[in-house]
Amino acid sequence: MSRHTYMWKGMVVWPKFDWDGKEFVQVEKAGIKANDFKKIKKMVDDNADIILKRWKEYFDKETKEDRT
Repeated sequence: MSRHTYMWKGMVVWPKFDWDGKEFVQVEKAGIKANDFKKIKKMVDDNADIILKRWKEYFDKETKEDRT
């Protein structure tokens, strides 16, 4: 299963990042200004451990529910 995350605020979709096993890499930029994108990328990088933990908790739970 591919691990990726979208960043969004309200109903506006922001960039999509994929986890490559070492870090999140940009997949879609969604028309974000370069300076704003740098800030978003830094936020993703700074919080990668939390994002991955929550991703795993959510999808592990979903997988267990599918088996029952």
